[in-house]
Amino acid sequence: MNEKYAQSTGTINPKLPKLPLAFIGLAAYRAWIELTFVGSYFREAPYSPMARDAFDLSMMAFLVLGVLFAKRLTPLIEKQSIRNTALFMLLISTACVVGGASFAEWSAVLSLAGAIIGGAGIAITLILWSELYSCLNPLRVALYYSVSIN
Repeated sequence: MNEKYAQSTGTINPKLPKLPLAFIGLAAYRAWIELTFVGSYFREAPYSPMARDAFDLSMMAFLVLGVLFAKRLTPLIEKQSIRNTALFMLLISTACVVGGASFAEWSAVLSLAGAIIGGAGIAITLILWSELYSCLNPLRVALYYSVSIN
C-alpha cells in the first residue's frame, strides 16, 4: 500500500509530506534575482548599479500598477497569456544580462533593457504567487515559504 501511495503522490518516501511544485517558484525567483541583479557570484558584476536601480524601480512600478488595477486584472492565475508573458519577460531579461556581460559595447543598453523587462516580469510573477498564496491556509503558506527559502 505504501508503494501505491508513493506512486500516486509522486513522493519518494510516503512518510514525507508532498509539497506543491508551485512553491518551489519562490526559490527559483531568489536564485534568478541573485544571479542577475543582486548576487556577487561573479568577479565582475554582469550588471551596472544603474541597471540594478532600474530593476528595482521597474518592479516597484509594476507592483503598484498591479495594486491599482487589481480588481480589473484578477484572477491572473487563470490567464495563460499572463503566465507566458511573465516567463517570456524573464527569459528575455536573462538573455539581455548575459548578452551585456558578453558584449562590452552593448553592455549598458542590454543591462538596462534586461533590468526593466526583468523588473516587470518579476512583478507579474510575484502578483501571481500572491494570488496563489491568498487562497491557502496562512499556516501552510508560512510553512511552504519557509521551506522554499532554506
